[in-house]
Amino acid sequence: MKVIPSICPYCGCGCALTFKIKDSEIEVLHNPEDEVSKGKPCVKGLTCAEPIFVERIKNPMIRRSKQAKFKEVSWTEALEFIRKEIEKYSGEEIAITGSGELTNEDNYVIQKFARTVLHTNNIDTTARLCHAPTLYALYQSFGITTSPNFLEDIGECDCVLLVGTNPRSNYPVAFNRLMDAKYKRGAKIISVQTIFNLTSEYSDLAICLKPNTEVALFNCILNYLIEFDLIEEKVKRIENFERLKQTVSSYTLERTSYICGLEKEILQRICEMIGSAEKFGIMHGMGLTQHIFGVENVLSLLNLAIAKNAYLLSLRGKVNIQGAGDMGCFPNLQDFWSKEDINRLQQLWGVELPKRIGKTLTETFISDPVKFYYIIAMDPAKSLPYLNEVHRNLNRMFIVLQHHYTTYTMKFANVLLPSCSLLEKEGTITNAEGRVRYVRRVISPLHSSMQDWKILVSLAQLLEVEKIFPYEEEIDIFEEITEVIPSYRHLRAKEIYSGFDGFTQKAPKFFRFNPVEFRGFEETTDRKFNFMLITARQPYHFCTGEATLRSKTLKKFLDKGFCYLNPFDARDLGILDGDLIELESRAGKLKAQVKIDPRVTQGIVVAPFFDDELLVNKLIPLSFDPHTKTPNYKNVAVRIRKLSKRK
Repeated sequence: MKVIPSICPYCGCGCALTFKIKDSEIEVLHNPEDEVSKGKPCVKGLTCAEPIFVERIKNPMIRRSKQAKFKEVSWTEALEFIRKEIEKYSGEEIAITGSGELTNEDNYVIQKFARTVLHTNNIDTTARLCHAPTLYALYQSFGITTSPNFLEDIGECDCVLLVGTNPRSNYPVAFNRLMDAKYKRGAKIISVQTIFNLTSEYSDLAICLKPNTEVALFNCILNYLIEFDLIEEKVKRIENFERLKQTVSSYTLERTSYICGLEKEILQRICEMIGSAEKFGIMHGMGLTQHIFGVENVLSLLNLAIAKNAYLLSLRGKVNIQGAGDMGCFPNLQDFWSKEDINRLQQLWGVELPKRIGKTLTETFISDPVKFYYIIAMDPAKSLPYLNEVHRNLNRMFIVLQHHYTTYTMKFANVLLPSCSLLEKEGTITNAEGRVRYVRRVISPLHSSMQDWKILVSLAQLLEVEKIFPYEEEIDIFEEITEVIPSYRHLRAKEIYSGFDGFTQKAPKFFRFNPVEFRGFEETTDRKFNFMLITARQPYHFCTGEATLRSKTLKKFLDKGFCYLNPFDARDLGILDGDLIELESRAGKLKAQVKIDPRVTQGIVVAPFFDDELLVNKLIPLSFDPHTKTPNYKNVAVRIRKLSKRK
């Protein structure tokens, strides 16, 4: 029996786990010495080995047309097939994805491959679909793209504000820190959501406000703090304070209670609780970012964080989505890197980087589609908005899909390449708090799968540019990362690869207020589309479900997706639990089975996005934040029509 410590492949907490391997069986146990989980990982983490042998892409496969069947081929033949196709296109006609499911080393090689081999800046990750507004706002407010505080800090707070997040369901380890603050320090928990969730049940004050009115709420709290002189004198000297003071001055309790749909007394209580806090904490998630006004939402929250000198933790989705961005897997390096850093990169690589501005996921898949897409560890045929158009565009593209599991996107692929899951890899990840952790290989690569960076280096050899990738093993890549990536230069590869955690440079470079006005509602209901749809994650499934739907344990809790409806709305529509309904938006329609849930606010319907049979993103229109192109998944007007009774 082997006992190997490694990292959970799921959420941005990036917990350390203990893996016991005997023959082909893997037992997952807690790691009592883990500084992140404190020896208390969640059920998803403890079952993370269950999917690893299920429905894998076993061998490279190709097909000459989308109508043909896939044919198993050798790695050599598959890569040669790709090489010939790449040579047909210019860099502007090609795009490639990094991924939060991959190691830092994989993502670094992917973005290097994009810029030096494919000659394109068309590289992006699923961060575009969730927390890109957070990164943009952090950079504007602090000059960094990582949460400035630590998971441990939340446990020290005496008041914590939760906005658009549900850690009880989606980040149980972070939720444990929250409960430490509540029960050990007597902290007061304020939950601000558009629907009551599992975490709301543990809050001292849980409110549901009108969708997308958070800016008005934060401005009101700031106005209260300034009016009653509840901020420190040094805060008044921070850049743009006078502009902020003027902007928030009109957000009175009366006006804001009307905008947000809250009672004035409740709003005042929120202001008083935050105003009296000595160690104030903030946790936010995708309920704040997946909006047309996503950047403004986060900027206004950061204004509050700066004013109260708050501990701030942005809860990220996938285990290495922070690291994927750190590695440069975004279209334009100049968005977050200095000219000096970019010049340093070009000198170390010995190449000139592409000049043309790169395109985001929403552009390359939808509004300005490319002709050749190299998709790595992502399932865009489920995760993107405006899915009917995405599917049409995928059918027109030449698609290379590099993944460990079979996925919905396989339907549109020309080439399938089997890659390793995280448990079959060596390397590093960077969790949501900027903690860099060593990933040990738990088992050898299954079937003929290869680690992602090795696949790209093999392809580079066929394209006769292998000298750009002089790596023997993963630590060689991380050594280069510490030379190239600005926030990693202080790290030592040998220390990280010896199992010692490090942290990226996350101290704010400056503090700047960015005053934001409430600009109205993103999308409104009308007589036809009289409900508001919100997409949400489920406690026992992760993102688009490629792994959790293969877990025999997690499927016992929930094996299919439902739409969730308030009991009073269900009564008015004549709908019973289990009935089949049709949901229709301005973008599309689909059928779904109903679950009645009293936590759902009247006028709102909630749907998950993990189930192949419930492609809820077909209902999501092409509307997005103008700064980051992050789609609006949280405010979509829909119509509900009953189709049939439950069986």
